[in-house]
Amino acid sequence: MGRRVYLTGFEPFLKIRENPTEAIVQRLDGERFGDVTVASRVLPVAWEKTPSLLLEDLDRIQPALCVHLGVSGQAQVIRLERFAYNTIRSAFPDNVGAQPEEQPIEIGRPVEATLETPLPLAELLERLKVDGVPAEISTDPGRYLCNRAYYASLNRNQAPAIFIHIPHTDNRDPSGERWTLQRLRIGTESILRSLCEAHCDDPSRAAGLSEGAR
Repeated sequence: MGRRVYLTGFEPFLKIRENPTEAIVQRLDGERFGDVTVASRVLPVAWEKTPSLLLEDLDRIQPALCVHLGVSGQAQVIRLERFAYNTIRSAFPDNVGAQPEEQPIEIGRPVEATLETPLPLAELLERLKVDGVPAEISTDPGRYLCNRAYYASLNRNQAPAIFIHIPHTDNRDPSGERWTLQRLRIGTESILRSLCEAHCDDPSRAAGLSEGAR
């Protein structure tokens, strides 16, 4: 079947009535970047279901790369998340009403212990700048379901993974230009193209990057 990149987004939640990540991953499902095909999933916003569905997909798809998207109501630029944290912290209920108390995701590791993406964010950031996509490296993905999904993916350490927060379509970049769905899709395609060229085309490099992700 060839190599695949696993691309995820989320369904609408809380005050986000239309989640742009849902539309983007649905639009890009089956798209090809070189010889790598996108396999998409819209994840539920549910503490119990989200990580298990993600891990089931990893077993089924066996991807060469994982790119996870989430939406930020505050972001002015695309945020490349460096860390996931061993923390569940829920100031709001999920879409089925669950609101767990603060706790570690992985028992036996301290709350707030981190896992770090093995992918070189500085290189990706430079590529985005060349493509005219406003972006930054972030060290705070929050502690809600975005962080939970990212931690599950990095902890499995099956393929190099990154989480990316994109601005909501109500937001504007620092120059005042609105983030339309088309702009966000183009930015996502730039990220996928860059990562597939750099890491899916060289499996030995991706394998080496995955070592020591903790």
